[in-house]
Amino acid sequence: MMLLNSLYSSGAPIEEIKEMLPSIIEVFSRSWSREAGYLGMVQIASICVMLEASVETVGELERLVKANDYGDCLLDFLFHGIDPSWGGKNDTFIAQAPYGFLSAVIGADSKGEALHSLKVYLEEKWYSGHNDESWFGSHKNKNSFYSGYWSYESGAVAKILKLDDAGMEGFKYYPYDMVHYLG
Repeated sequence: MMLLNSLYSSGAPIEEIKEMLPSIIEVFSRSWSREAGYLGMVQIASICVMLEASVETVGELERLVKANDYGDCLLDFLFHGIDPSWGGKNDTFIAQAPYGFLSAVIGADSKGEALHSLKVYLEEKWYSGHNDESWFGSHKNKNSFYSGYWSYESGAVAKILKLDDAGMEGFKYYPYDMVHYLG
């Protein structure tokens, strides 16, 4: 994931990143654990949504989530966005902060309301909601590896909901060009 994040942050072609997905999923699946892997699962599932990965490509991720009884509203929404046969229908978020705020986006009554809530999430909730992550503040530390900050789940939610995000290019943390990838 660090390599993928670095490539994306440096402006690598989206197609190059998509070609890496099967390898990234394979390595991720071998090292993933239920206790420590929620953020990574959200990130990789979100990237799969935006890069229009096939059901076969994400099959191992789905298997891990099901085998570990990983009931989560956001993961269900993401996997259903890839695989309409995905059966999960949880209404709780494993990580309420910051992801619980996405319920305002997912459950909005209109696309305009959803887009507004997504902007609020990105501006006010996303970065500060990750203050317990090892990467938080890495851009300020000359001794740490900074590979960029991306709210991949924001892009995936926007893509699934088909939000008109025309004004969000360059929006902080928002992976605009990945959202607009057409495979």
